[in-house]
Amino acid sequence: MSENQNFEERLLNSYRDALFKFKTENKGPENSWGDLSQILLEAIGKNHELEKLKIELQQEKAKNLKITVSFEKQLELKVAQIADLQDILKSNHSYQENLELKDTISELETDLKWYKEKDEYRKIEETMEKFKLEGPDTKRGKVDKQEKAENLEM
Repeated sequence: MSENQNFEERLLNSYRDALFKFKTENKGPENSWGDLSQILLEAIGKNHELEKLKIELQQEKAKNLKITVSFEKQLELKVAQIADLQDILKSNHSYQENLELKDTISELETDLKWYKEKDEYRKIEETMEKFKLEGPDTKRGKVDKQEKAENLEM
């Protein structure tokens, strides 16, 4: 990835050098090449920034996917532990052992509940982020359209 970035930066620098050279050679009040080269330089810079943002977005998506997979694995592990302990309880054990197992199951069920709540909060936060990206004007426009459609039906 760093080789690709180095190549892009070298390419960007060579474009800039060529444009500056072209701009200095073609100066004059009737010449519009200076403005064109400035526009082209700005476009190249914006494209470079856009590529950086795309890479950051991909990294963030990968990070969120790892978090989701981690939570799902933890939930599966807790459910499996609870099932194993319940199987042990069903078998013949002493009263004291059963009490200890029941306490352990209770703790694991509490942990499972906590993991599920945390996963639910994470999903809610993701949904809220989607709404933030959508913006209040866009949502208001959707509500207005729905209200107009309901008024027309009446």
